[in-house]
Amino acid sequence: MLIKDSKGKYELTVDMERCIVYEKNVGLWNNEDVLRLHNEYVTKIVPLIKGREWFKCSDLREYAVSDITEEITNHVTWCVENNLFGAIIIVKNQAVAVEMQMNLCVLYSGMIYSPIVFSNLEEAEKWFNSHWI
Repeated sequence: MLIKDSKGKYELTVDMERCIVYEKNVGLWNNEDVLRLHNEYVTKIVPLIKGREWFKCSDLREYAVSDITEEITNHVTWCVENNLFGAIIIVKNQAVAVEMQMNLCVLYSGMIYSPIVFSNLEEAEKWFNSHWI
């Protein structure tokens, strides 16, 4: 299943067999962008997953840091309450990946599996293939 944002801020691809949501975020975001994204999860994605545990793979290579921390925190908290097991985050370079990995372990302590950060989709897929369904 492919979901494209009406304003081009994200694309969501759902791998139902492996219960993975691939999320590609683009550009500078505002509160309305987060609300649209969250609504996609509430109305389309979580109902498809039907109570199973799932992973999120967020590609942030084209995302611009935005002032939406509270909104994203609320979204992630809701996702965890709806069986989000863990997350993989893809960033542009390895130095950023290492720093994020260290910080995220603390921030997402409520998640069953702390986020893992990679610099490309191929590395993320290798991890999924060896650690997830």
